[in-house]
Formats: sequence, C-alpha cells, structure tokens
Amino acid sequence: MKKIIWGAVLAVLGFLAFIAFRNFQVYGKRAKTSEVKVLARKLHHLMDIHKVRKGVYPALEAINLGDHELHYYQWGMKKEICPDCEVTELSYKIVIHGNIDADPFIDAWTVESPDGKVTNVQDDVVN
Repeated sequence: MKKIIWGAVLAVLGFLAFIAFRNFQVYGKRAKTSEVKVLARKLHHLMDIHKVRKGVYPALEAINLGDHELHYYQWGMKKEICPDCEVTELSYKIVIHGNIDADPFIDAWTVESPDGKVTNVQDDVVN
C-alpha cells in the first residue's frame, strides 16, 4: 500500500514540476520579448530627436544607443528578414532580430516611422 501512495505522490510532484518548468520557459521568453519593445522605443525616440534637430532621419551608423546593452537582439537592415527596411530622409523602417528560444527560427520585429509602430514579422514565441 505504501508503494502505491509513494507512486501517486511522485506522479503528482512530477506533474507539478513539469508545469512549473514549462511556465518558467514561457515567462523567460516573454521577458526576452519585452527587451525588443524597449529597444524599439529607444530607436524611435533617437530617430525622432535627430529628425526634429536636423530635419531628416539619420543614417543607422549615426545612431548611438548609449548605455543600452543588447542581450538577445541585433538591429539594422537585415534584408533577408525585412526586404523593405530602409532609412530615407523622411521615413524609416528598421528590423530588430534575434533567436531568443534556441530554435531554427529567427524572431523579428520592425519599428517604423512616423509613430514608432512595432510590428512582429517573425515570432514563434507565445506572448
């Protein structure tokens, strides 16, 4: 009888551990996804400041993120992910990309003028 009770206890504990581990993975991915939103807001802010001061959007090489440390993402003009990404004097569309969940797929978002709209281009993370 004790073996049956211990078996049931172990089964319940195993099930709870599975649920906890799965939730931990999902919340970790959500936290990494939130970094892209912070980066997109910062890029939009820097682009708009330059346009207000000089009348045109800057070349990407002129953008300095300052102390913003990138943990999971890169940004720029990756044409394989976003063929229509570009910066002109009057508009911009920049791609932010990275593989945050170690699968074969790149997770990517674009940020574009005039309102800094962040659009998910490729993402297999459940938000």
